[in-house]
Amino acid sequence: MIPSTIFIFGSGAQGRVIADIFICQYPAAHLFFIDENESLAGTKVNGIEVLNIAQMLSKENNPMVHVAIGNPNTRKIIVERLSATGCDFISAIHPSAEILPSATVGKNCMIGAGVIVNTNTSIADHVLINTRVLVEHDCIIEKYVSLSPGAIIGGRVHIKEGAFIGSAAVLVARITVEKGSIIGMASTVMNDIPAKVIAYGTPAKKVAEVTESYNWSRLF
Repeated sequence: MIPSTIFIFGSGAQGRVIADIFICQYPAAHLFFIDENESLAGTKVNGIEVLNIAQMLSKENNPMVHVAIGNPNTRKIIVERLSATGCDFISAIHPSAEILPSATVGKNCMIGAGVIVNTNTSIADHVLINTRVLVEHDCIIEKYVSLSPGAIIGGRVHIKEGAFIGSAAVLVARITVEKGSIIGMASTVMNDIPAKVIAYGTPAKKVAEVTESYNWSRLF
């Protein structure tokens, strides 16, 4: 079904990227940004009107929403809140992306320009896959994972919920990145990575733990 109206939660950089993808994907759709910053309500960002949540719900009973938030923890919180209001979710898939027929992509995913998702790979809901990422065959990418531009994910890799893979990182075949871990930019991951750690280098090694106070904004 081709949507007539799409609401993009978040009018920052991620939201603007998503909006441009939707303009390519669904050129006839009417787009709105949703932002909790009340000072933005009624303004326009890149020519797209900004609403608050109440205004969105007054327009649609079951709005079609994309949550354009980079921080995976915040993305999860927003998704759960919007789900409780009856929102449904839609993925933004750039027309230049190549998703092979046996691969699957869930709801509220971003698949950026030039992405390749290869045979029998499973992409769960709420996953962010940025520009020119390669995800090879038989991978499992769980909910709320973020893959940054140019990352290369080898065959049969398993990336668990909320993990973040930095730009140009390479994950060799058959390894697992556990829940909530961060792989640094341009790192080469040659072995399994435990949960909630920061790993950098070639080969990637643990350098710190991801604590509750970790400043995710430095990654976006």
